[in-house]
Amino acid sequence: MARLKAFGELVAEERKKNQKDTTQRWLAITATAKHTNTVAASTISRIEQGAVPISEALGIAIIKALKPSRSKERELRAALKVYIQKFQAKKGNKAKVYESGKVLDEIMRGIGENGLADAELAKELSEKLNRPLSYQAVQQWRGIRLMSDEMLVAVSKELKKRGATPEQLRKLKCRHVYDVLMDMQRLNYLDRTQREKLAKYGARLV
Repeated sequence: MARLKAFGELVAEERKKNQKDTTQRWLAITATAKHTNTVAASTISRIEQGAVPISEALGIAIIKALKPSRSKERELRAALKVYIQKFQAKKGNKAKVYESGKVLDEIMRGIGENGLADAELAKELSEKLNRPLSYQAVQQWRGIRLMSDEMLVAVSKELKKRGATPEQLRKLKCRHVYDVLMDMQRLNYLDRTQREKLAKYGARLV
């Protein structure tokens, strides 16, 4: 029996078949035109890695952007359903606290006399990225939600401007790499000990 491919794996395969442009940036731009919110290239990257939950609307926008054959579209939609269900199943569990979130929280608490507020950072990032960002999103980054690679770069720039040290920012990046590798669905064939060793090694390379 043929192996049922993951949604991210199928997306990557179809993206690479495009004759004009095969980049994740192309797919992000094309999907954005079919979705209500901006889709970043880093989001496409993490979807292909199976590392981030997505809405059905975003998944459908990505499928439409790929313009697959009818049979491939059915396969993508079936894989999307499984992809979404996997993340929904995790909702009933106690939310995990990401290591990078702990570091971000520590850095923000140490900025200025009273620390950097979630709402203040959200406001600055919204202006820089030219898209709305709520303080609740920043609040979640400080523990239970992993920010995108694109957002990590933007947050790091803002923290540096406000006095965060190079060592603090390097630690944030290292822990982010660790969290991404620990979350990556494509590494599910590894047990937790093996995955943790890989994640620690990857973080040291940053």
